[in-house]
Amino acid sequence: MSMPEPKKVYEKVIPNVEITGLIDEIKEDKEHKFPYKDKETGLKTSFTASAVRFIFTLDGSQEKHGTRWMKFSYDKKYELLSKYMVALVEGANEEMLFDIQDLVGMQIKTVWEESENGFQSIKTIEPELLKATIPEVAIEGETLPDENVGF
Repeated sequence: MSMPEPKKVYEKVIPNVEITGLIDEIKEDKEHKFPYKDKETGLKTSFTASAVRFIFTLDGSQEKHGTRWMKFSYDKKYELLSKYMVALVEGANEEMLFDIQDLVGMQIKTVWEESENGFQSIKTIEPELLKATIPEVAIEGETLPDENVGF
């Protein structure tokens, strides 16, 4: 009989303390399974949706740290917009056209919290310097000004 593999022990950060670092990677999964417990039946089930998770290199840490998988939607009811995009992107809103991969490499300040079961998650996040900006998009029939005009 084989022994079960020991559960991976993840490096923890100090909760409720500002920790600087950078967004190292943003993973995308177009068919991520989100498990949940059906309220009516009480049975465990899942749904599939596009998802993202942020991976961070944090100052003072040996390992990379990441967020949980989040549904990839800029809808205000989801944490991706309300907690992350609003904090990191100037003027973030539900209708924005923004490539989330543009956040990779951003220097950030974070504060982490720990749940009763020992799981750590981001409490707050903000850019260390400036928020990212949403690129201007030409409205149909209009043209954007030439950046080199006047130089």
